[in-house]
Amino acid sequence: MDTTPQLQHACNRESSSGGDLDIKVFKYDSNNVAAIQNARIQRMRAEEAARRHAEELEAADRKLASQIIDKEQAIKELIALRREYDTLQTKHWALNNDFKAKCDEVTLVTGNAKTAQKELDAVRIDCETLRSSQSSLNKNLLNANDVKAKLDTQVHNLGCLLGFTLRSYTTEMEKLYPNARQENCLPLRYHNSTVLIANRDNMAMVFDNGKDSDTKIHSWKYIPGRGNQIFKLLAMDGSSPLGRYWVISRQDERRLYLPSGGPSVEIQLAPSAPGKQDYWYIGRDSASYVGSSWIIKSVEWGTYLHLEGDITKDGGRIASREPRETDNPRWAIIPAEFV
Repeated sequence: MDTTPQLQHACNRESSSGGDLDIKVFKYDSNNVAAIQNARIQRMRAEEAARRHAEELEAADRKLASQIIDKEQAIKELIALRREYDTLQTKHWALNNDFKAKCDEVTLVTGNAKTAQKELDAVRIDCETLRSSQSSLNKNLLNANDVKAKLDTQVHNLGCLLGFTLRSYTTEMEKLYPNARQENCLPLRYHNSTVLIANRDNMAMVFDNGKDSDTKIHSWKYIPGRGNQIFKLLAMDGSSPLGRYWVISRQDERRLYLPSGGPSVEIQLAPSAPGKQDYWYIGRDSASYVGSSWIIKSVEWGTYLHLEGDITKDGGRIASREPRETDNPRWAIIPAEFV
């Protein structure tokens, strides 16, 4: 007989008829046992499922928490990356602006380089031109030196010829008759001749009208071929005790004259002059060198022509001076064909 205690269940309880207490006794029933076992199994399964579900929920919670942490970390990293991106974007803009500025600078430098290259090419062309010009100038300089040497030779020869001419002229004048020592004794053969009038104390200085707009006469160093230094002599018949007068003129017929009397009056040029201001005596005084020098005396004023100031410098004044017993100014009259 099975003596295993039966579990109490509502389906198999029976009421006791004795006493105050209801005695509940499980009624042996195989169906109830199976149901109980089945319920137990179901409960165990449910508990297992609940446990598994709880574990899954815990795992899901842990996973979700991990995901949240990962996402928070990712968000932080994203924020950091965003900040870094913004920083890089700002740097990119700055670099882009710098790049554009550099490009503009390169463009400017390139343009300047092209301009400089053009200027360099122009300078090279100018240098070549200058080299060619320098070569031409060197040739011209050599030619000029040759010409100068020839001119120097000609000047030397002319100087020698002038010295010889003066010596011959002096010798010829010394042969004049003794009574030729008078204030108006220039030989008539000088009529209508072209001459140089040189200072006897410095033969290199001659009459020249190239200064003061060609209106006055000054002394100037002799220059071969200079037209301003060539003058013309004309003999004019006169009724004075000394006989004829002389007119000294330029090639254009303008005459030398003294506008007034007294000392230091500059000799001037004009087509004509009042009275006898443009008439001259050309001769000697008692102190003149025999034959080689002459005095030039104004018919109108009776004053002599002389060179004032430094007789060695160009531009000296040719002016009047009162006659003296000695030391009167003397001039050499040299026919132009001799020079």
